[in-house]
Amino acid sequence: MIDVKQNMTARQVAMDLGSGAIENLRERFRTRGLENAKLEADAIQAMAEAEKIYAEARRLHAETEGIELDNIPKRIAAVREIMALYRETEPSQVVQLLTDIEGSQPTVIDGAPLLPAPATKQKKVKPSPKPSVD
Repeated sequence: MIDVKQNMTARQVAMDLGSGAIENLRERFRTRGLENAKLEADAIQAMAEAEKIYAEARRLHAETEGIELDNIPKRIAAVREIMALYRETEPSQVVQLLTDIEGSQPTVIDGAPLLPAPATKQKKVKPSPKPSVD
């Protein structure tokens, strides 16, 4: 007899230990299985959330692209209007417009000094001769 308190023989103790070990392993596998199932569920949920975020990003990208495409005709119209104004405006008025926009007259454009605007062509009036005083 090995266990006097419980009146068990060595064989009974060994069988009890073996069955306890087997039950312990079964419980561990069950626990691991539950942990694995939880990890799998968490991974599936994370993937679903990532797909949802990606779909939202694609939707926003498509909306933004649509807005940009809608703005192209407006931009073209603005450029055409600026070109028409440029053709109708005297060079000195362009310089004045730039001065008004920038707050000061530019002195350099693309690294080259800005030359003064050419004088507008105006008919020169010949001064009338002064009468001579004798």
